[in-house]
Amino acid sequence: MAQNSSIQWTDHTWNIAVGCTKVDEDCKYCYMYRQSLDNTRYNPKVVRKTKTIFNLPLKIKEPSKIFVSSLTY
Repeated sequence: MAQNSSIQWTDHTWNIAVGCTKVDEDCKYCYMYRQSLDNTRYNPKVVRKTKTIFNLPLKIKEPSKIFVSSLTY
């Protein structure tokens, strides 16, 4: 889970999976897919679970906004 996210409207991001399967024409506007092509950490065409532990958000002590599954469709 990313703490102190650079996304202005959230505090943290928590991705339990990454990747997507394009399903229609609007997928060409998907920011996740577009940004993933520049990022060499994973292949956006392959959907897979991350090594994230499901109880990580419970460890945050202060009230926070968590963007869940920002890297999936």
